Amino acid sequence: MLFWAAVISCLACIFLLLISAAGGILTTLMLKPVIDTAWNNYFAGTNLLRIIGVVVPLIVFPRIIMTHGRNVIKWPLAGVGIFYFFANVLGIMGLIASGNFAASTSIFFRVLNGTLGFFMLQSYFSDKDSFRRLLLCMLIAGLFPVAVGIFQASTGIVWQQRETVGLSRNVGFYHDAFNIRAYGYQTLTAILLIGAYYCRQRRVLKMTVLFAYGLCCCFVIFKSYSKAAVVIFIIWAILWSLFNRKMLWMVMGLILLVAVNFGTGNRIVSEVETLFSKEIGAYEGTVDDRYVLAGRTILWTQYWEEWRKMNMFAKIFGSGLNPPVHNEYLRLLYCNGIVGVVVYIGLLGVIGFQVIRNVFIRRTPLTIMGMMIYSMWLVDTIGLHPGLYPSYQWYVWGFITLALRGVNGIDTEPRRLKEPDYWKSQTAAPAAVHRWPTA
Repeated sequence: MLFWAAVISCLACIFLLLISAAGGILTTLMLKPVIDTAWNNYFAGTNLLRIIGVVVPLIVFPRIIMTHGRNVIKWPLAGVGIFYFFANVLGIMGLIASGNFAASTSIFFRVLNGTLGFFMLQSYFSDKDSFRRLLLCMLIAGLFPVAVGIFQASTGIVWQQRETVGLSRNVGFYHDAFNIRAYGYQTLTAILLIGAYYCRQRRVLKMTVLFAYGLCCCFVIFKSYSKAAVVIFIIWAILWSLFNRKMLWMVMGLILLVAVNFGTGNRIVSEVETLFSKEIGAYEGTVDDRYVLAGRTILWTQYWEEWRKMNMFAKIFGSGLNPPVHNEYLRLLYCNGIVGVVVYIGLLGVIGFQVIRNVFIRRTPLTIMGMMIYSMWLVDTIGLHPGLYPSYQWYVWGFITLALRGVNGIDTEPRRLKEPDYWKSQTAAPAAVHRWPTA
């Protein structure tokens, strides 16, 4: 039943993408959580996730180019997106040379989707009304994974058995914990930005609903029992409260957390201690350091030694292979060589500089969110392969570029690109400017 829902969702996305790029993108973002449940249903050597990962860039990229032409080069991080593509496809040449066409095609489209993320959202959702539609669709997208997560935590039903340090992860119908917590944070992004921009004046009911929805997201994220998710949550709470000058919110959140923990018999603290038991033990000297981060350091050592045994050409330009090394930098070193990983680190540095600088120049909810999402990406690069998840890259790079560009009609000073015709069409009917309070 769920598989056929995923099939129908995939067909609907493709159909709407052919009719309207913006409408198709919104539909794809809404239905992607359903499509992702079909990760283990293969037919003709492929699955729905791969199909949608091929269709989206092949349809959307040409439309962006036909609509904006050379002006796309002037967009925020456009050059970074292009370098990101070439830095990630270096190793594919080795796969093609070895005759591994299927693997090279898979990696190529994963990288292409990441590159698309630098252009897609800022192309279609950089004004007040379209941005609101984007956030609403993200809210709707989160309903399915959040509802499944709450249902699983309430009933104890397990569809995919995933465990860590004795804790049973609630991953829903997905392959692992990454999907459900990624959709959780994507939904939190929409909740925070809708609350900041569109529910500012006497919208008590809407704010209450958003708050309840946000609590549900936090619960589902926590029950995925991901160390990265906990670290990201702490970083997000600090950045959002600090730069929005709402430290009282963080204090109230801590009080609520303490109250819930007390009401559940210290369950939250106990589960967090269990989750980080190996790291705590390593710090205290009671656990072997190799077992921290779910034993990832063992994998890192293994693949590092394998990389050292490669020939000089593979070391410099990569082997094209993408082993499950659970570290983005080591994966890129293995796949794209020294050149690929050095370029990638340089690009992250450029993005980070612009994102942080942007917050201090224009302190708005969107620019702060851009910094929060960037910090999340950095955390994920340590223990995961975020560059291989298409929809996650749409979300991360999409919102970072929107934060740098600015959304016309809600930001006090949207970035003025050298595109008179484009901005003229966007500002033909001036919209009320949202002014973010300074106190």
